[in-house]
Amino acid sequence: MSGALDVLQMKEEDVLKFLAAGTHLGGTNLDFQMEQYIYKRKSDGIYIINLKRTWEKLLLLLLAARAIVAIENPADVSVISSRNTGQVFFTLRRRNTGTEIWCQLQHFSVRFY
Repeated sequence: MSGALDVLQMKEEDVLKFLAAGTHLGGTNLDFQMEQYIYKRKSDGIYIINLKRTWEKLLLLLLAARAIVAIENPADVSVISSRNTGQVFFTLRRRNTGTEIWCQLQHFSVRFY
């Protein structure tokens, strides 16, 4: 690749940052949906996450973030979270932008306006 796309390539510096942060280390349990992201399993049972796949997912998130921030009116963005961990962030985002938010907790959904 050349030009602006070179910036999107994973560099040694990026790999070193991933390793320093420990993002390559998973747990000892492996969900079938995560199998595609696993590089190897250590002798102590810890799964090692494939950093190339992690980088690819980060690029997709970057693309999504760029698309969202390009929207002129933040209130036009609907955000959906199916996890409790997303609730605090999305509640703050709603308070700051007036964004419509769905938070699905357990077996029910809550819709904010």
